[in-house]
Amino acid sequence: MLSMAILDCNSTLKDDDHFVEITSVVGQWLRYEVEKAGLIAVSPADCDVLFLVHSGELDFRWNVREGLKRLGIEWDAEKRKRPYIITGGAVDTAPFMALTIADGLAVGEAYTFVREVLRIVKTGGDVQDIRAYITAYPHALERQQLADFEADRDAPWLLTSAPPALASPDPYVDWGDMPAFVSDDNVARLMASKGCHLKCTFCATTYRQTYRVNDRPDILVQQMRELKANKQGVSFITNDAGELPFLEDVVNEGMLQFQSMTVKSMRDPHTREIITRRPLKIVRFGVEGISERIRVAFGKSISNAELLDLLHDLRHIYNAEQDKTRAQMVRLFFIVGAPYEDESDWDNLREFILGKNGLAKQVEQGVVQLKFTAFNPQPPTPLMYFVPSRAYWLRYQQLENSMVISRAEREQHTGRFSNHVWVMSPRSPKNHARDFADNHQLTPSQANALFNTYKTRDLAPTVDHARRFGCEVIRWPIPLEIRYRASRVYQKRMTT
Repeated sequence: MLSMAILDCNSTLKDDDHFVEITSVVGQWLRYEVEKAGLIAVSPADCDVLFLVHSGELDFRWNVREGLKRLGIEWDAEKRKRPYIITGGAVDTAPFMALTIADGLAVGEAYTFVREVLRIVKTGGDVQDIRAYITAYPHALERQQLADFEADRDAPWLLTSAPPALASPDPYVDWGDMPAFVSDDNVARLMASKGCHLKCTFCATTYRQTYRVNDRPDILVQQMRELKANKQGVSFITNDAGELPFLEDVVNEGMLQFQSMTVKSMRDPHTREIITRRPLKIVRFGVEGISERIRVAFGKSISNAELLDLLHDLRHIYNAEQDKTRAQMVRLFFIVGAPYEDESDWDNLREFILGKNGLAKQVEQGVVQLKFTAFNPQPPTPLMYFVPSRAYWLRYQQLENSMVISRAEREQHTGRFSNHVWVMSPRSPKNHARDFADNHQLTPSQANALFNTYKTRDLAPTVDHARRFGCEVIRWPIPLEIRYRASRVYQKRMTT
C-alpha cells in the first residue's frame, strides 16, 4: 500500500524544523479525512503520496520550496522521483506555477477529490492510478496536462495562444461532515460559508467560487454549544458574518470571539446592533480603498464621514474600562498601491486619519487598528491585468512619518502613533514582487522587470490578451469577458 503524508508549509517555518506541524484549517481537515478513511499518515520525508498544504496564495513558491528542502524532498517536479505531490487551494489561480512543484492540483472544493485519492490508496492502487484519476477528473489538473503549453517569449505572462478550459472549480461542499478546527490562538473555526456574496474587482474569492452558506445551521449551533461548554472560543470561517442568516442567534448566546465582516454588512444598523449587543473581542472589516475615489472604483463606496459615523456607532465597544468583557479592538483593512492610485488618494486617507475631525481625534478608548495590504493583482479577478506601482511604499512611509513626533517615538511604539489608533504596514516592494511573480507564473527576475515602475502598467490592453493568461486553462464561474469588462470600467473610473 502507498504511504501518505501531509506537509503544512505555513509561514512560521523555523530553520531547525524537520517536520512542520499541521496548524492550518486545510491541514487539519486533511488529517481528519485521512483518519476517517482508516489510514495513518507517515512523516513527509518517508511517503509515496504527499498532500501539500500552504498558508495561502502568497509566498507559495517560497514557503513550499523551503518546507520541501528541509525534508530533503526535491521541489522541482521535473527532477523529483518521489513522492507524488498533490496540492490545492488558492494556488489553483496560478496552475502553471503550482504544477512546477506539485504533480496534481485540485481546483475549487476537494471533498470528493481527496476521498477518492484516499480510496485508491486504501484499496492498493498505485501512483499511476492516482495520476489517471486526476487527469480524468473534471475539477483537477495533472502536471502532464500542461506540458504542451508555451509562454510568449515577448510577454511571458501570456501563453502563445488562448488555452482550452481543462478543468473547472468543484462547487460541492459536505456541510454535514465538517469538524471544528482549533488554531494556535485556541479559537475554534467553524465553516459557515464558501465564496462571497460581493463581486469586488480585486478579490479572487468571488471569481474562484460560487457563494454558498452552510445549509446545516443545526449542526453548527450544536458544535458551538459543545465548544462553549468546554470554554472554547469560536469564530466562523466566512467572508462576511453579517450575511449569515443565523448570526443573531449565535451572537445572543455569546459564543463568538472575533469575526470578519464587509463594509456592506457593517453599514446596516441592524447588523451593528447585533454585534454590539454582546460585543466580540475583535470586529474586523475591509474598507479596502484608501480614498473615497478608489472605493467608488472598487464598487465599495463609503465616504470618510459615513465611515467615521459607523465607527462612532461601535464606540461603546471601545469602553473596556467599564466592562472588561467587551471588545477592545476594531480592525480596518485598507489596500494600498491600487491601480492608478495617486497622491490625491493618500491626501484623502491622511484627512480621514489625521484631519481636524479625523479618526485620531475621535478614538479615546480601546484600539482601532488600520491594516494596510499591498494590492495583489491576483487571477482570475478583473484587476489581475494591472502591474502595481512601487510608489505605495514611499507614500506609506511618508504617512507613517507624519503620524509620529520623532524617530525615537516611532521605534518605541513600533508603528503605533496613538494609544488608540495603530497601523500595520504593507508588504515591501521586494516581497510584493515575489507575490506578483507567483500569481502571474513568472520568474522573480521577470516580475521585477515589470514591477520596477512608479506607474501602473496594463498587461492586457485587449480582451485577446486576456484570453492568453495561464489561469484561463480553468473555466471560472464568471466568464472572462465579464471580468475583462469590469477591469475596463475600473480603469475608466480611475483615469478620467
